[in-house]
Amino acid sequence: MNGKLKTALAGVAVVAMLAFASAPALAGEPVLDPAEGDVTFTGTLEGAAVVTAWLGTIQCQKVDASGTINTGGKAGSMTLDMTGCHIINLGLTTPCQSISAPLLNTIKLAGTFETTYLTEGKTKPGLKFTIPGTTIGCGFKSPPQGPLTMSGSVLGTLSTPACGAESNKGTVSFTGNPQDRQITGTGPLITWTSTSNSGNEAMGDLLADLPIEFSKSTKVTCV
Repeated sequence: MNGKLKTALAGVAVVAMLAFASAPALAGEPVLDPAEGDVTFTGTLEGAAVVTAWLGTIQCQKVDASGTINTGGKAGSMTLDMTGCHIINLGLTTPCQSISAPLLNTIKLAGTFETTYLTEGKTKPGLKFTIPGTTIGCGFKSPPQGPLTMSGSVLGTLSTPACGAESNKGTVSFTGNPQDRQITGTGPLITWTSTSNSGNEAMGDLLADLPIEFSKSTKVTCV
């Protein structure tokens, strides 16, 4: 092999190595572009529910959502301010409130999220929404006596934009049973737990088909 050919092949090898090193490392999660700077979002939904084992299903008339997608597009924060929250037992409507919320019938769920895939084929993007322990009670006194604490994570389907699509609007659907849902077919269980004052635990859920609007046109990039 002559010297010129050796030099040419060495150059090709270096270019290939640089290209591999500079390729985006998605690390198996969908990315919400743009990657430069934070993207905020808001959303309003008429009607949602928090499913608990000890109080039953808490119906809320309205949800105002707000959040931030961190730089890199794989994580962020989200807050759900839920109003008109109540349970109906034997025909009696009783308001429900989280300790951090200002009024009898308001529930505030604030936490973080990570992007994830909901299928092995990595064509169905979603969000894993995680909240710290949030005490919720129902009654006519504020703050209510908290019979349960909600904590853990729940999976939401990023229905729109789909993989490869770009928009300033989207939809996150929290529907299903976190007791048996997984990030992928072989991934870990995701649990959203309600814990009573006596320490008993049971699965709960969040039911909300939430439309959101991004502060910038945002693309969903999948592996």
